Amino acid sequence: MVDLDRTVRVLSAGTALPGSPVDTEALAARFGMDRLWQQWVDAFIGTRTRHLALDLATGEPRESLADLASTDSSRLCSPPPPPRSRTR
Repeated sequence: MVDLDRTVRVLSAGTALPGSPVDTEALAARFGMDRLWQQWVDAFIGTRTRHLALDLATGEPRESLADLASTDSSRLCSPPPPPRSRTR
């Protein structure tokens, strides 16, 4: 028999985004889309920028999911910065 009465607690969560934000204009230029497409994305999708794990110019991957997880976990496991001194 399986015990389904278990408690799960999330102790922390974090995020890591690959690369710099890419705007809709850059995507349109890369894929040959016109201004109407850009307006449609702005109006109906609403996402003005996004982060891509690949180089938009070459299509080569820049970061993997493992890279992002490692970046985020190393931030979570790092000691906090020392408090700022309050000198007057």
